[in-house]
Amino acid sequence: GLTITPKEHQITITGDIAISTSISHAQGEYKGKSIDSMTMETLVLIKQADGHWKITHVHWS
Repeated sequence: GLTITPKEHQITITGDIAISTSISHAQGEYKGKSIDSMTMETLVLIKQADGHWKITHVHWS
């Protein structure tokens, strides 16, 4: 299995749009291969009329 360790997380809100970016360290074994890498996730959220946030885009690298 992989161990994912969060390293950094930032959220920016401008009006009804929020962008969440996070960096994590992934380490361990996946499908028989050794993994040791930094990963990044970006989420774009839109605030709905009822006040809840909805994820509209996800990007992993």
